[in-house]
Amino acid sequence: MSIVHTQYALYDPKVVQYCRWTGDINIMMPWQYNGWQPETLAWKKSAYFSANLSGTMPDQTIKGPDAERLMSENFVNGFSLEKFPVGKGKHIVGVSPKGNVISHGLGLRTAEDEFHVYSLVPFVMMLTNNGKYNVEPQVYDHTKDFVYQIAGPRSLEIVENVIEEDIHDMKFMEFRYADVDGARVRVIRMGMGGTISYEIHGAAADVEKVYSKIVKVGAAYEMERMGTLAYMCNHTENGFPQYGTHFIRAVQEYPEMYRFMGFTDETKAGVDPYELHGSLNDMGVSAYYANPIELGWSNIINWKHDFVGKEALFQIKNDPNKRSICTLVWNSEDIVNIIRAMYDKKDMSMPDIMYYPQNYYFAADGNLSDKVFDKDGKLIGRSAGIVYTQYYKDTISLGIIDMNKNVQGDEVTILWGSNGTRQIPIRARIERYPYLDLTPNREYDMESIPHYSK
Repeated sequence: MSIVHTQYALYDPKVVQYCRWTGDINIMMPWQYNGWQPETLAWKKSAYFSANLSGTMPDQTIKGPDAERLMSENFVNGFSLEKFPVGKGKHIVGVSPKGNVISHGLGLRTAEDEFHVYSLVPFVMMLTNNGKYNVEPQVYDHTKDFVYQIAGPRSLEIVENVIEEDIHDMKFMEFRYADVDGARVRVIRMGMGGTISYEIHGAAADVEKVYSKIVKVGAAYEMERMGTLAYMCNHTENGFPQYGTHFIRAVQEYPEMYRFMGFTDETKAGVDPYELHGSLNDMGVSAYYANPIELGWSNIINWKHDFVGKEALFQIKNDPNKRSICTLVWNSEDIVNIIRAMYDKKDMSMPDIMYYPQNYYFAADGNLSDKVFDKDGKLIGRSAGIVYTQYYKDTISLGIIDMNKNVQGDEVTILWGSNGTRQIPIRARIERYPYLDLTPNREYDMESIPHYSK
């Protein structure tokens, strides 16, 4: 099996650390460029440029007379032209019949009968190929397009100088088309930076000219290229729960989905393909699932149409014992104790997955999660997605805990380590969600940023 350098980030001989995307995406991705510390600070102080999603997140087109019906019946959002006009984007979410997230990602309305979606494989493949809808069938192809992300206070200046036009009037979650030295691209005001952010999408054939121009322009604005190591800090620090880090997709709850993916009855029971990690692992795979209400996505649910999982979500919405999301700030002394335990001569055994206090994440489809207990020792939820934030000098994770226990400032205990291995209790404090307290993208004062001029 050969592993090649990603075609979406041009080779740089100064990069010495790489990682590899597994499965059917065997490409080398830069692990760090200038170090994870300046890379994570960049989206607060200047800007970062990330190519991490390119070649790993297939985009698909849902086109045909039944495109809107397909979207409406299988995702929680509203999809009428009034709710979702051409030129707009949305965070779209599909759930299982039990209400847990089966797929979520970005959706763009590119025409009345056409949607362009990202990160929804293989769910959309199943829907467009099951014969229920009059739409063009989709195939799996992660090589045809690039997705570039530019985020931080200098991001608008960088993007405007790349496309050589003023886009100050672009609203949050709007997109438009532009030109980069003859390459047609799509520019979207959105991103994982938490604050002002943009994405530039285009054809893989144009990677070299677009990538090179972004790097050249960005140099004047102290832009940092972001490696894979730093990337997922975004999702925890900025409050963007993501499967692959914070939860497992509820494939086993969706019979049509797991059959389409080639799973068996054994995989439905959670025996395989998930090897569960963390102290939650004695509760089974379903404990790692999450619904959009407890993930903080209630505002995107449109209750005025029927969709798969609606009844289950309605029951969750009205359940007084439902859970909600928060940030958990880990006790620094207890983090040091984890490191100290590595040098314990009496027992060198450690939890099977170990995080050092640096910005590192376990990308194994969200299958690392630890139990969270209140001060009385009662299990109140779980913790996932631990990262160290260089900006706040804290170790944090996202907590999904009982709503009536979600009180900012209260102390809880995280049980660190899988069952059957050494386990260590970690004190944590419930804190604001999201933890990033800079101005959000949609609220940014665009006139505080210089306009592009030739």
